[in-house]
Amino acid sequence: MNRDYNQQIVMKDLTQFSKVYLVPLADFHIGCRESNLSKINGYINWIKERDNAFTILNGDLMNAATKDSTPELYEDLVTPDDAYNQLRAILEPIKDKILAISRGGHEGMIFRKVGADYMARLAYDLGDIPYKPEGGMVGLKLSKNGHTAVFFTYFTHGWGGARTIGAKVKKVDELVFAAEADCHHPYTKVLRGNMVWDELGNIDVGDEVIGISEYPEFNKARQVLHTTVTDKWSKKSRRLRMVLEDGTSLITTPGHLWLAKRRHGGSKLGGRYNWFRTDKLSVRDELLRVYPVWETKDNWETGYIAGLLDGEGSITVSERHRSRQLAFSQKEGLVLSIMENYLNEYGVGYRKNVRDNDVANLLVRVDAPKLLGMTQPKRLAGKGRILVEKRLHKPVVLKIVAIEPWGEGEVIALETDARTFLTEGVATHNCYVLSHDHTQNARRLNRLCPPRSRLGLKNVYLQTHRQLLINTGGFINYSGYIQRKGYSPQDIGTPRIRMELKKNNRGYEKDLHCSL
Repeated sequence: MNRDYNQQIVMKDLTQFSKVYLVPLADFHIGCRESNLSKINGYINWIKERDNAFTILNGDLMNAATKDSTPELYEDLVTPDDAYNQLRAILEPIKDKILAISRGGHEGMIFRKVGADYMARLAYDLGDIPYKPEGGMVGLKLSKNGHTAVFFTYFTHGWGGARTIGAKVKKVDELVFAAEADCHHPYTKVLRGNMVWDELGNIDVGDEVIGISEYPEFNKARQVLHTTVTDKWSKKSRRLRMVLEDGTSLITTPGHLWLAKRRHGGSKLGGRYNWFRTDKLSVRDELLRVYPVWETKDNWETGYIAGLLDGEGSITVSERHRSRQLAFSQKEGLVLSIMENYLNEYGVGYRKNVRDNDVANLLVRVDAPKLLGMTQPKRLAGKGRILVEKRLHKPVVLKIVAIEPWGEGEVIALETDARTFLTEGVATHNCYVLSHDHTQNARRLNRLCPPRSRLGLKNVYLQTHRQLLINTGGFINYSGYIQRKGYSPQDIGTPRIRMELKKNNRGYEKDLHCSL
């Protein structure tokens, strides 16, 4: 199955050009006293005057100070609404040259507090420009003498401060493997929406599976949820085998993301747990397990238990008291014994309460989703969906006991609209990632080329196998709250990236160049 990138990548047909300039713009901080408007307008005019010049707006275009933010509220020159109007007027002359827009930390702060997304509004007001809040990918298609090539650019505002030049170099280096998160072995078990474990190879686009919240809501734990498969493809790739303490074996690729207990220095966006690449995990790291893997048997016993649950079972869900349970009521006797024997045989935990009239209640709480998945009762299926979608207040973690190479072979990738799903009971991320905080887990394999500079955050770039990684500078002067808060001085400006399709003795090749 061929990979369809349309949902993730913004494609731009520029085949009228063999050479284009991309000038990423970020950190205007409109509204801040130190914002350098003359420099901003200089870059806007440079882009406007050249037919083959384009830009990506990469966040923090507004200062958007609030009473709780690092920027000081009463030092801003204008309100956020006035800053937005000023920003829109500045960008109006080049609105047809803006390829995509992302959201920065300052706009994100307003969005999290009151739900106002100024960058989404900007994208709409300037002509329905593609909007990727956490970053995305742009493909620029160029042509020369009938030969075409696509230059792919991954952009993200980033997460976390980096004040020194060494930290900036590291942030840039960590973008190398940010986009592709790779895949799993075809026989890996995935939990379907009906709570049946099935092989990954049998899952199709449109199927419903179980996932979890990619990130927790404020002051709440992640939640289990139903999600729909939006894409699936296969390829050959280098693989690793990861073995957990309960014997679970996971065959995956080095770049795939797993929800692991956060270690010192990791991003705090995900709370106690965050997403880590396979090749960034080590023995003794702990992965979050949502559900154990069970078998749904097609036999008389399973059908009989399902019938008992449909006839005498009930489901109670109370969000207020975090009470989620499946109850089975029956008088002491043969039927109750059969149910108890089944629960004990398959390791389903329960509590037994006997009332005065000899009626016993078997209460299944933690293992209720397991029991539903194993037996598939029809009547309880509807309410069972609500029971399954619990919050992970006290999740189970499994230690990694081994990570080893597993050769090269076929792997299958899956994408869901929740960006997560469960494999072999463990929480895992979509097989394609365009999310800024994931860049913290990149593998450091490339040579760094830091600039020769005595001071400041000079624009750092790294070239490796036709990859040009750039950390843009900001348009803000070193004074005011920036100086008082101890931040390092920033560059006034941003790099200019030249993308060109060239002809040489061997044919046509892509050429990338960066300059100030």
